[in-house]
Amino acid sequence: MGQAGPGGAIERGPRFDDAMKAVAEDDPVGLLSVLPATAEIPPGEGWRPLDRELSRSTVRPDLLGQLGAVVVHGEYVKDRRRDLPLRMVEYRAQIRRRHPAVRIVQFVLALVDDPAVPDRYEDPDGLMVVRWVVVRAADLDRDRLLGTATTAALAALAGGSRSERAAALTAAADLIAAAEPSRQRRLLDAAVTLASIHLPLPIIETALQEATMPVPIRDLPLARALLDEGRAQGAVAMTKAVLRRRFGDDPRVDAAVESLSALPDDEAADRILAADRLEDLLP
Repeated sequence: MGQAGPGGAIERGPRFDDAMKAVAEDDPVGLLSVLPATAEIPPGEGWRPLDRELSRSTVRPDLLGQLGAVVVHGEYVKDRRRDLPLRMVEYRAQIRRRHPAVRIVQFVLALVDDPAVPDRYEDPDGLMVVRWVVVRAADLDRDRLLGTATTAALAALAGGSRSERAAALTAAADLIAAAEPSRQRRLLDAAVTLASIHLPLPIIETALQEATMPVPIRDLPLARALLDEGRAQGAVAMTKAVLRRRFGDDPRVDAAVESLSALPDDEAADRILAADRLEDLLP
């Protein structure tokens, strides 16, 4: 539901949702077994995915299925979504409409360390309260996550220092490498994408190279976007540094950088070289 570089501003984006969905689709029962909100649910007859098209709305729940006699609804959160409480209420109402007599368990998995995720909705009129469980990935047991290839994809999210999280990514890559070939690339892609919430690209690349079977990050579809994003950020930083060197610490530099970023690299460089004043580069 969002994306951001380590220590950066939180933005919206589907990349981390896609990574979590890849993990859940690989082994939903395995994922639920490491989350406090759902670990104690009796497995019953096993996991049965349910139709996530709950209404005419284009918004769909991240995880929805039935585990034994319990319907489980989960959301993965990385940003501070103001509409989350109302959406959780809406999801519950739609699920209850389809399953009027079945127990419903709702949880939100917070992928960042401290996203301030609400655990309830209280109607302003005081007539309704809906609660759900908030699970912080940082609170999960890393050793337990490294118990299976599926949950290993979350290992770098568990609390700890950068070095501990990097070591967890290396251990996850080794564990995933032992999984069936059809699962390896998808799970490793998810692991790297989720690790990028806390780790910068150079550390991720080093962690992958230290694995028993090193995998270039360029071979991973979701993670490849991190490389492209990193290059773009590097180009922006370089452009900003050049403009400040030429025209001083002018507050309009950011506007010029934004204007230049829309141009091909060669054209942007030519414009910078030809400019006598910062005004020549402003939109």
